[in-house]
Amino acid sequence: MRPSLTLAWLIWLAAAPMVQAGGWLRDAGGRMLSVSHEISHDQTWGGTWGYTTVYGEYELSPRLTLGLDAGRGDADGDWKALIFLRTGHAFDALPGRVAIELGLGAAGLPEGGAEGLIRPVLSWGYGTPTRLGAAWVNLDASAEHRVQTARTATKVDLTLGLSVTSRNALTLEVRTEDPAQGARTLRLAPSVQHRLGRGPWLRLGAIIGLENDDSLGLILGSRFEF
Repeated sequence: MRPSLTLAWLIWLAAAPMVQAGGWLRDAGGRMLSVSHEISHDQTWGGTWGYTTVYGEYELSPRLTLGLDAGRGDADGDWKALIFLRTGHAFDALPGRVAIELGLGAAGLPEGGAEGLIRPVLSWGYGTPTRLGAAWVNLDASAEHRVQTARTATKVDLTLGLSVTSRNALTLEVRTEDPAQGARTLRLAPSVQHRLGRGPWLRLGAIIGLENDDSLGLILGSRFEF
């Protein structure tokens, strides 16, 4: 991620008062389940691949969330599944809310079988009202460590969101990844989300590779809150 661009966004958002932090502020007992599928096409090599993700949260208390994060790709051994705990706290010296998360699970191996996976995450969330609607920002930094192969991949994801109406929202994700093998990548993922009555949210988005990534993709997903 280009540091100057990220810093400019954070400074701009920090100038307004907070009204809501990240997704970890769900009411106690609140639950959320989302399913999404990404289809990407590499413009350089001509390959196409997909990845399906299932993600869920259950709010144990206002400060503690239990969750599931699982995904599977097209390649052999391209899967992972983690159970995580997240705790969030507000600090007087910092607008918004900070959360710490620890996930434990397993990931597949190309030759078959699985290995242990440990993922700590540090997050920051901030929200503010605007003339266009409620806006928010989430910044997530994570490290996925594979126990047997001793490989670690780091990610930093920045999400900007705007609730245009109670049923329509716009988001822009800036995804950076430094894999255990290969060059660091940078992608953009803009999305439009719409809620069907009191039912699920539907998501339609795109994936655009910017740095060490020539892929273009499509995101299809849904989110249930109950």
